[in-house]
Amino acid sequence: TYDPSVKWTDVMYQPLLPMGSGDLLTCRVLIEGNRFERNLLALLPRLPGRRQGEEQLKRSREEVMIDELTAVAARVGLHVRPRVKIYKAGRVLTDVDMIVWDAAGAQCLAVSLKWFYGPDSMQEVRNHDERYHEAVNLAVEAAEILGAAAGEYSARYQLVPALRGDTTVHPVLVSRTDLPSGRVDTSRCPVVTQSYFSRAMSESSGHLEELVTRFPERIPPPETASDIERTTVDVQFGHYRFGLPAVEVTWDESNW
Repeated sequence: TYDPSVKWTDVMYQPLLPMGSGDLLTCRVLIEGNRFERNLLALLPRLPGRRQGEEQLKRSREEVMIDELTAVAARVGLHVRPRVKIYKAGRVLTDVDMIVWDAAGAQCLAVSLKWFYGPDSMQEVRNHDERYHEAVNLAVEAAEILGAAAGEYSARYQLVPALRGDTTVHPVLVSRTDLPSGRVDTSRCPVVTQSYFSRAMSESSGHLEELVTRFPERIPPPETASDIERTTVDVQFGHYRFGLPAVEVTWDESNW
């Protein structure tokens, strides 16, 4: 039931309403969006002593994706190196989960893998978008660093065939299940599902330049809001009147 002390409540957390004859009214999403995997993954980081288990689970899921995508790449003659550490100012910035490059060493993908549990409420859509926003920015920076020193990284990881000094590195974020909303800027890094990426890679016949052109149209930076005001909208349902949460947005037209 509804607890006003809990932050970020929305419609799917509202109370059960008695409708008579033993019937209760609730939001359909409460049932359809209730998945065991999602609940487990959402709870793990909040449980004492489970942080290490969460990290191990995250890494093992990425390994599953790496194994599956490596098999697809091998079938079309592409080369793969997982877990490439990217350095900035002498320190590790991040791991590129896998790089994929062609036989000529001319084209390379810096692939970031994500396996989010998927949002099942309005607040979690926002939370997921924030994670995607951070992941996209990091993927772009990592690809830029790798592209600027492709020969050096190639020698460090003994890549065969070797990357070249003029190798073009493309960032791409591959998601196991879901995608961000249209509020995430993907203009510099496409975000695709694993199933789409696998199919496109298979049909590219090992030509990464062709593969990159098959990514969905990149979404430009979203418009910014100059003001957001919280309000409510009254809705009548049977004998009940609901005050549903809503927002009134004033857009910053200077960016249009």
